[in-house]
Amino acid sequence: RVGRGRCLAGAAICECFPPWRGTLCDIPDRGSQRAAPFAASIITIVPDKSKYLRELAANLRIFWERFNFRFDYPVLIFHDGLSSDARRTLVRESSGAGCRLWFFMLEDLEQLPGSILEDDQLLSIVQKGVHKSIGYRAQARWKAGGMFHHPAIASAEGRPHYVWWHDYDSYLPADLHQDPFAYMHERSLVFGYTHWGTDARAASQGFWEYMQLYVAEHGLWPPRGTPSRVLVEMLNVSSALEALTWDGQVIMNDCEILRTDWFAAAPYQQWVQFVEDSKKMWTHRWGDHIVRTFGVAIHLEDTRVEQMHLLPYAHQDV
Repeated sequence: RVGRGRCLAGAAICECFPPWRGTLCDIPDRGSQRAAPFAASIITIVPDKSKYLRELAANLRIFWERFNFRFDYPVLIFHDGLSSDARRTLVRESSGAGCRLWFFMLEDLEQLPGSILEDDQLLSIVQKGVHKSIGYRAQARWKAGGMFHHPAIASAEGRPHYVWWHDYDSYLPADLHQDPFAYMHERSLVFGYTHWGTDARAASQGFWEYMQLYVAEHGLWPPRGTPSRVLVEMLNVSSALEALTWDGQVIMNDCEILRTDWFAAAPYQQWVQFVEDSKKMWTHRWGDHIVRTFGVAIHLEDTRVEQMHLLPYAHQDV
């Protein structure tokens, strides 16, 4: 049915968007979720490897026990080819916790652009990359911008859609009683994050120079009005553009809450396209976290960004 799902011809599968299920996407599954003036989902992406699947299943159970049993938000799992067995395992191992799962295949996730395929030197750089695999780079590229155009998380029926991104190895170390989606909506927030980090120099080579080019080309320096706290945290906003330096400080987005309609539109997508045209996410492994941090810092009003101290959060050693 229109707006309730889609079929992927290449993969020969059809997928329903929450809350719909069934062959014709005509069976609603809203669980115990209450009516709200917004739509919301928990989302992640996971490779088809047993270690990661077990980790995700365990963290989904923790997520349910410490938060989602109170609100029953749908969990959207994106992938580039999870087997039927892998999907059944995730459903089985998390169903006892009450999680409602939907799976979405990213059909062309690792498809390299023609400009790289036709350039032997660039193709060699991508294929011989030692820091991260092509799959890792493809996921970062999709998460930086492409995911906001996925119809499963689009705003619908005049309601904004918020997504809470959790890496598959992220978990809640404590109970969360407050609804962060409602918190975001009531305060007209667009972007919520948990913590800062420092990007590895080897994974951001050339990024700062491209960033300066973008800012100069679009007349974004000096900042107009009051600069955002994100920008102030990273840069000396009183400096001239050519005198600016960046020490690699970025928002780590392995746990973040985003209002999708803002990120799906210009100017954020204009910035993403600028980065995309450089091909550096493929060739230099630029991460989605640096794209997100600077996209928010230069384009989003300060009043619509907040560090979400209310969120308990753990991820590996963080």
